[in-house]
Amino acid sequence: MNLFGGIASVVGFRIWEDHHGWITMVGRQRRDIPTPLARGRDRFEGWRRTRKVGARIPDMLWSLAAKLAEGHGLNRTASASVLGLAYYVLKRRVEARNSDSASVSPAFIELSPPPWQPRANVLSSSGRIPGVRTH
Repeated sequence: MNLFGGIASVVGFRIWEDHHGWITMVGRQRRDIPTPLARGRDRFEGWRRTRKVGARIPDMLWSLAAKLAEGHGLNRTASASVLGLAYYVLKRRVEARNSDSASVSPAFIELSPPPWQPRANVLSSSGRIPGVRTH
């Protein structure tokens, strides 16, 4: 095995050397997927086998996908080898999930100013009352 073989095995890639001596790194194998992602993939594959053509992905599966994306990253979760979802659609679902949980506590609280009370006997050094204009 060449020098890259040991390094690549550490990061989860396979090395191929063709008959010309060119070295090719092939991505992670299907078995290298973490268990939660593999279970999620199995649930999606099961649904895809039994669904009617054109049926929308159920909210339960979208919720699962968003939860997995929060733990394992959007790109890895959405990829064809895992769940086979559109990246930006999953991203919107994750953002919506995060905004729902954040909406529990208010982000803005309106405070009323204290009632205005005129000050009595306040004169400036010029002998004028501040805020009063004379013509």
